[in-house]
Amino acid sequence: MSFYGEMADMARELLAPESAGGLGQGAITVVRIEQEPMPSDWPTWEPWEGAITIKTYLLRGAVSGVSKELVDGTNVLASDQMLICADWMALISTRTGDDDPVASNVEVPFDLVVPEVVNIDGLPFTTLQRVPIPGAGVKAAHKFIIRG
Repeated sequence: MSFYGEMADMARELLAPESAGGLGQGAITVVRIEQEPMPSDWPTWEPWEGAITIKTYLLRGAVSGVSKELVDGTNVLASDQMLICADWMALISTRTGDDDPVASNVEVPFDLVVPEVVNIDGLPFTTLQRVPIPGAGVKAAHKFIIRG
């Protein structure tokens, strides 16, 4: 395994929840809502009510205040937070329509983007900036500036 592959594994272990022996904090999730696409032959004057699917993803990470050196009063505020998370996420729940949610624990490629809403202990925060670690090559972790 490469050096950065080992660093990614280490970040994943370190940022695991405290209950799993890591230093991760709280519940960090991303909820995404998808709608079944409209068929190409659907009449455009008819409303489309395709099935709605809600997927919940779990991240491993920790949250702290932003460094004072980053605060500029415009793009980064003193009240913003820093989320550092491993290059890892898992699909933990899928719910389609009015059906009951289906629990799972399936690792998926990390794809948290800017801007996107991430829930930390049930509270919504928006990602504002992303810095991958390292800046090129195999990613071990990601730093996000977030605002709630």
